[in-house]
Amino acid sequence: MVIRRLRSTSAFKCLQIGRLELADCPNATLVVAENSVLVGTIDGFLNWIDADSGTVTKRVPLGGYPYGTPVPSGPRLFLLVNGETAKLLALDVGSGSVIWTQESEQEWSTYRPLVVGSVIFVGNAEIGLCAFDQADGSVRWRRPVAGIPRGLRFSSDGTLYVGALSGVVQAFALDKSDICLLYTSDAADE
Repeated sequence: MVIRRLRSTSAFKCLQIGRLELADCPNATLVVAENSVLVGTIDGFLNWIDADSGTVTKRVPLGGYPYGTPVPSGPRLFLLVNGETAKLLALDVGSGSVIWTQESEQEWSTYRPLVVGSVIFVGNAEIGLCAFDQADGSVRWRRPVAGIPRGLRFSSDGTLYVGALSGVVQAFALDKSDICLLYTSDAADE
């Protein structure tokens, strides 16, 4: 895999200013955090690439392969990893150290943690929808949902939308401590 940093030289041209061969194939979306480009690779590492020099400055072993989209939030990065168990990791962006971990027997099917304020949302078929505290990873609540959760979106009115692989969309009104089911919409008429 080749990482290239491009700098626009006009409205229609880009100039390649660097190129880097990684140790293995990327397996997660690229993320920019601070002055680094972070990319997970199939060999189970998260790689920090200096945005100015294009060199790998750090490789952190994750105990499995990263997948989906890592989400930076302040000094932290939230990342999904699949190995012997599925993990939601909170990493320190600067050092790469693991701050906390939440594990599940089944892969987190939402593929991207959703960060809303001090809460991280993920889900899977085993546990359903989960809300974890961003600071320490403690469970705020867990709730079963209809089907295998895939997409998570939060609206400005305080509604959390959860799309499932079955075509069901559910909406939850978020409260300080719990959630209430607003409605469920099935894709097929029943």
